[in-house]
Amino acid sequence: MLRRHLIAVAVCLCLFSPAAAAQTDEFQQGVSAYAAGDVRGALAHWNGAARDGHAGAAFLLANLYASGDAGSVQHHLAFRYYRQAAAAGHSEAQISLSNYYRHGNREAGIAANPQQAHAWLAKAAESRNARAQYALGDMHTNGEGVDKNPHRGMRWFLLAADKGYPLALARLGLIYAKGEIVTADAGKGFMYMSLAVEEARGRERPAIVAQYDEMLKHVSPAERQRGLQMAAQWRTEQQELRQ
Repeated sequence: MLRRHLIAVAVCLCLFSPAAAAQTDEFQQGVSAYAAGDVRGALAHWNGAARDGHAGAAFLLANLYASGDAGSVQHHLAFRYYRQAAAAGHSEAQISLSNYYRHGNREAGIAANPQQAHAWLAKAAESRNARAQYALGDMHTNGEGVDKNPHRGMRWFLLAADKGYPLALARLGLIYAKGEIVTADAGKGFMYMSLAVEEARGRERPAIVAQYDEMLKHVSPAERQRGLQMAAQWRTEQQELRQ
């Protein structure tokens, strides 16, 4: 699973990192080695590319060290390479670096610093990264690193939801269903939650499906139907915007 994720990221690096536009041969050799199961070879090639300033190589190295796929979990090295890639403008690395600051990491010698976490997320959000926008919404809603401002948090959730980010869609579903921040609207809550289930993949899907199933117990058939109609309209509007 991790190998497929890393290779997918490598293929799409041009979308995330300015430095990846001029991909080096060494970086590509690392991708090929990793795809073939040669982790040691990938490490060697990506270390070389990272020394030359390749943000994508630094990001993939950080993932290997953070996951333990390099042989063991080494958060101090993961943090170092995430920081290198983040400084070069790699939005996914900026999010990962933010997580280190948001929660702290004893092995990496990083104390929790919500202000730094927010600052790095803000940089990633400048690239219109939906994950960063959702995390910023969470920090503003909870008052982490910034003054608590649920309405500003909701604006970030909406931006992430417009990109089809399932966690943001589900969060909005709960907000509307419970009447948090906004006036309760069961139909609109079900709209967002049904969209979240459609978009959810991987590890986040079980929790979102559970939220959807719980919401089904409380929403009336009429509100459910209205929510589904609103969801269909939302999808149509989003498709038109992307054309």
